[in-house]
Amino acid sequence: MSRILICANTLSGKTTFMYGMFHQMMKGIYGFTLVPKEHFARFNRQCKRIGDTSLPLSERFPAPSDSMEEYRFILKYNLKTVDEIQWIDYPGNLLEEDEDNPDNARLMDYLNGTDCLFLCVDGSHFNHETKEGILSAIHREGGGMELNFLLNRAAADRQTGEDRPLPPVCLIITKYDLVEPQKRSGDFLVEILREAFPILFVPSSAGGGRLVSVCPVTLGKDISRGGRLEPKNVEKPFCYLTFLRQAEELRRRRRELDRLEERTRPFRKIAEKHRGYRKIMERLPRMVWPAAEGDIRRMEAEYRQAEADLRQMKESLQNMALFCGGRELPWDSLIGERTDGKGKTDREDGTDDGR
Repeated sequence: MSRILICANTLSGKTTFMYGMFHQMMKGIYGFTLVPKEHFARFNRQCKRIGDTSLPLSERFPAPSDSMEEYRFILKYNLKTVDEIQWIDYPGNLLEEDEDNPDNARLMDYLNGTDCLFLCVDGSHFNHETKEGILSAIHREGGGMELNFLLNRAAADRQTGEDRPLPPVCLIITKYDLVEPQKRSGDFLVEILREAFPILFVPSSAGGGRLVSVCPVTLGKDISRGGRLEPKNVEKPFCYLTFLRQAEELRRRRRELDRLEERTRPFRKIAEKHRGYRKIMERLPRMVWPAAEGDIRRMEAEYRQAEADLRQMKESLQNMALFCGGRELPWDSLIGERTDGKGKTDREDGTDDGR
């Protein structure tokens, strides 16, 4: 099971963002679908209300959350279950409460098993005239101080108090439609977030570092003023986590295939010395082979399909900035390349790697 913890101040739009994400992922993105483990009708009704322009704004959007809430989703790939998602909605305002607040006491338990942190910044804060004004608004009204404190908590083990690696982070700019057009430059947005959350962008000389993505999202142009539901980018923060998990699984499959290829290579060389494949199979019992040729070919086909889907998903993430240790990374770097068992990569071996 994977766990996402999403945090932002009340009225930032984080809960509405979740419904928009569900609205998009339910239809299927690159073979992946996300369905609620329970209460589908409730989710469906809320999505329809958000899209109903005949309703007053007070009835279209979910009530702001002032307590921690948990949701469960099932992630499927080609209609086969691949993961269960625990979605924790945590209002940043709670960090202003005393530590004995029940929700704050539970927070560390949730952080210890979190696979990805979603931190939301209200896009309306970017409309101040100066950079200093924007940063002040993010910290004063947007929960910037609380979110930075949360990062420190996420990097500490509750049981031992020792430091631990920070899980991947996605900085989500909600209500992006409210950002003034002249301030929508990706470089400008990243510059602001670098200064608002500097700990996430500290350069690393050891080759490692904190993995951070930046994604502006909107449920539609002027939707907060009565506009239509036309979601944009709302599925991408979730695709970010899915991409990371599937890239990890792809690397595992690649290692397994490479091991099998290496173990079967001597048997293939022996077979090539004989006129027919049938003769060598008669001389070598089937159980001697580390894996049947058909099984390897099937595994390779599954690997190639998973790789193709992952690269297609990567294309949709291109407009999300990705950083590690303060350095911007290409999304391809998280996929890597499969070797041919002789130390050569696909590209070195002259085959098409799908790029």
